[in-house]
Amino acid sequence: MKKVWYILVLFLFTLSCIDPFPLQTGNQSDNLVVDGLVTNRADQSVVRLSRSLSFDNTQLVAGYIVPERDATVILKNDLGEEEILAEAEPGVYKPLPGFSGTVGTSYSIYIQTSDGKQYQSFTETMPDVPAIGGLLYEYYSYEELIKNISGNWVAERRFGFRIMVQVDDPDDERNYYRWKARGIFEFFSFVGETFLQCWAPVARLESTVQVMDDAYTNGNTFIEAIAVIPYDRPTYYQVTVQQQALTREAFEFWSKVKDQQTNTGSIFDPIPSQIKGNIYNIDDPDEIVLGFFGASSMVEETVLINRFPASGFVSPSPNILPQEGNCLDHEPNATNIKPPGFP
Repeated sequence: MKKVWYILVLFLFTLSCIDPFPLQTGNQSDNLVVDGLVTNRADQSVVRLSRSLSFDNTQLVAGYIVPERDATVILKNDLGEEEILAEAEPGVYKPLPGFSGTVGTSYSIYIQTSDGKQYQSFTETMPDVPAIGGLLYEYYSYEELIKNISGNWVAERRFGFRIMVQVDDPDDERNYYRWKARGIFEFFSFVGETFLQCWAPVARLESTVQVMDDAYTNGNTFIEAIAVIPYDRPTYYQVTVQQQALTREAFEFWSKVKDQQTNTGSIFDPIPSQIKGNIYNIDDPDEIVLGFFGASSMVEETVLINRFPASGFVSPSPNILPQEGNCLDHEPNATNIKPPGFP
């Protein structure tokens, strides 16, 4: 049962939200969940703390983790420097504005929760990140699971654009990579005969954790597929890919997370082994602490895709037509202020 509970929390740890569903299991004690990263980019270092939520068979809940409030979080480095992180929002702890880490410096975090328990991470030394050689995309067909009118899941053919990153891997060291992708798409609505233009962000485009090492590509140029964006409107779509350099320990952790995302048929299936992070209770090493604290340098590249001509002037499938009313009300976090990079 502990294994089933562990994979459930880890699954939620890697996604921003899920739909509610009833869970048939017994009560479980809560575990501290740590999602921490120090990076060389200003204002992008963050530590997220939460607790796995106890529940019983009678409850229907939307998520099983809750923010860990009022903790003391201290970022330390091997130069003897310390940075106290402030709670910017519930369970989210950040350093002072303008802070950035340094490649080659070793970092760890110390956590004291509101109940007085003390936690520590193992040290992570921030590796240097290779440059992105370019972002590529191609018109692409794929199958997507959707619910039909009978409530059954069926596979339907969809069309979109596969996003790929080109990397010129250095040959003088072993490199470990992780990629994340986010997007902004253009869409329209109408009021009477007037068309309104808006843009909406998509926080995450990759469907699973995207990691690899250069064991088979060391010193060579390679291309890796990162994500697929939909072709559901004949409008512009901006994609930003973030490339992170991982330590070997971080790569091994996130590789196991990816394996469980892709190989486990259900989050309730037995898992092959328990994923061990790098956080521990100072006074009780046997306590299970979920998650990982990492130190990664990163670079970003952005590409703007004009989806209609890029498809060969094929109509979108499915085609989401402009709706009546203010476009600000039609997509989450939509804006009518044109983002940088759009024509």
